[in-house]
Amino acid sequence: MEANQLSPSLAPVSEGNRLNVIDALRGVALLGILLMNIPGFSMPNYSYEVFKNDPGSVNFWVYAVISILFEGKMRAMFGMVFGAGVLLFIANKGTLGKSVHSLFYRRMFWLIIFGLIHAHLILWIGDILYLYGVCGMILYLFRNVAPKYLILGIPLVAIMDFVGGTIFYKDIRQKRLDYTDAIKAQSAQQTLTDAQTKALTVWREVEQTMIPNREDAKENTKKMKSDYATVASYLRPMAFEGQTKYLLYSLWDSLALMLLGLALFKWGFITGSWTNAQYWKVLKLGYGIGLPLVFI
Repeated sequence: MEANQLSPSLAPVSEGNRLNVIDALRGVALLGILLMNIPGFSMPNYSYEVFKNDPGSVNFWVYAVISILFEGKMRAMFGMVFGAGVLLFIANKGTLGKSVHSLFYRRMFWLIIFGLIHAHLILWIGDILYLYGVCGMILYLFRNVAPKYLILGIPLVAIMDFVGGTIFYKDIRQKRLDYTDAIKAQSAQQTLTDAQTKALTVWREVEQTMIPNREDAKENTKKMKSDYATVASYLRPMAFEGQTKYLLYSLWDSLALMLLGLALFKWGFITGSWTNAQYWKVLKLGYGIGLPLVFI
């Protein structure tokens, strides 16, 4: 299919004639993501330690099933459906006599606004609406690219994700090494340099926000069980950093999945246009490679 061509079955539709396959995939993905987020709604740091190595606990098996069948998979599905939604939006709005570009970017703008509300007023630290709004604005620029080029572009985005992650964790590692050097000097009763004093402060900030120790975990639980203002003062700085300082590190993975969704939509895969034999082939190949990797 050409890059700017939609199949006849995907012409503009009314609200009562939606593409049910896309709606079903979106619903399954959202419910799967909910399973991943439920622990974050209610469970404190290190809560998994009680059962994660105990096969005799039902929680162990619930955790195992969710990790194997849902973790990463549902988010990937939702990202791909979101990518397909770009072309669905164009198909559904293209006959309104208005600028589709304006309508789409207005939609993404409101998605970002709702993401900010979600993170900073409702105080859900796991918000993705903001990220998806930003990714959607970038993704729209690729709406007319042929599927084969979208597929070729995905490894490039994945490489950017890998490079960004490597830089990020290398920076964390260096901060930890600087911290341990400062602690050694402190234990030897040496006078700390300005850099070593700063290293102690910097690592402490990393520890509190990303790798809480046992005492931090207790304090965080206490804060999360407190009043709205206390919870907000704890979560908002982390949400703000995720939406600004760390945004460049986090958008590549989602963007790659959305590009894949664009390609699969144009090829008819997501819309159910392939034969059963083709879907079974993809299923066998995907699970044949993917499941063993998950179990490793």
